[in-house]
Amino acid sequence: MAKKTTMELTSEEMLPQASLSSLAYWSKPNGEITAIRFRHIGDVMARPEYYRETQESFNTTLDKYPNEPRGGNAEGKARNEIMARVICRGFIRVREKNHKWTIQLDALTEERVGRLQKWANMVIQKDKSRQHDDVFIHEILDNRKTRMILKEVTTLKSILR
Repeated sequence: MAKKTTMELTSEEMLPQASLSSLAYWSKPNGEITAIRFRHIGDVMARPEYYRETQESFNTTLDKYPNEPRGGNAEGKARNEIMARVICRGFIRVREKNHKWTIQLDALTEERVGRLQKWANMVIQKDKSRQHDDVFIHEILDNRKTRMILKEVTTLKSILR
C-alpha cells in the first residue's frame, strides 16, 4: 500500500500527523483542511504551486530583505510577506501550541467562518478536552484580533460584522 501524502489524509488521520511539539493546519480555499508536519512557510516553499506561488515570487520577496535568512525555517519580514500573500488568496493558517490556537486569515467572512467551524468541530470531535483551548484569530487585512475558546468557534457567526 502506498504511503498517503498530507493532502490525502482524512480528518481522523490529520491530528496525529502534525509536528511533535504543536499542531499545524492549512484550510484551503476549497474547504479542505490539511495537516502539515512542520512550519507553514516551509510547506509553502516546498510546494509553491499548491499555494499559487512561484520560485520567482519567493526570490523577489527574499531579495527585498537581503539580511534575513532564507529557507523554510526562516522568520522575518520576507516570511511575513509571503504568508500574507498566501492568506489573502483564501488560505487560513492554524497553529496550536500548549492548548493555544493561533488562526490567521484575511477576513472573517461567512465562508471563512464556515471553514473555521468545520475545523473546530473536527478538533473537538477528535479530543473533547480541547474545547476549552484558547483561540486567537487575527484578521490580517484590518489587523483585527479576537480571542475566544475553541468551543465558541463552532458558533462563530455571532462575531461577523
